[in-house]
Amino acid sequence: MKIARLNSKILTEDIYKKISDDKITLLDAYINNLIKEKMKTKDILRVGLTNDQNLQNNQKIALNKIQFNGVNSNQLIHYDDGIKIGEGVSKVKITACIFHTKTGGMDYCWDSIKKNGIDIAINIGGYGTSGYGSCSFPTLTIDVKKDDVITLSVLEQTLVRSGGNTWLEVAVLE
Repeated sequence: MKIARLNSKILTEDIYKKISDDKITLLDAYINNLIKEKMKTKDILRVGLTNDQNLQNNQKIALNKIQFNGVNSNQLIHYDDGIKIGEGVSKVKITACIFHTKTGGMDYCWDSIKKNGIDIAINIGGYGTSGYGSCSFPTLTIDVKKDDVITLSVLEQTLVRSGGNTWLEVAVLE
């Protein structure tokens, strides 16, 4: 016996057979549209650097180069050296990487992801014998609202390297 669930009511095969073909087609089209809507690609925005930046303690990295933009540009916006959350977004996934050259007296690189200027993740990495260091942030899922801004900051004096080495990526989940 075939059954289908629709608005919490069970549609059994004997009732299904009594429904006219045009109504079944409408039901199939409705279900297919729901599936397509759920599977729509969400926006992803990655920003990076065009030039190296020599930064001081607790200074924001000027992420000024769009490296990749997704499909719904109104959901994520390159804004104020970071990524601004647009209309209709409630949850995002964040990943980031910051590549350093040692310039200060510290033997480690110490960085943060901020939401509206407040640390939401801090990462510490060591400099190798070459004087280079990297802080990669694991995936972070957070709740957001319209006009929240996600940025990266260094928490010590350092030279942040450009190219594909330093970036912030935000992906819309909901």
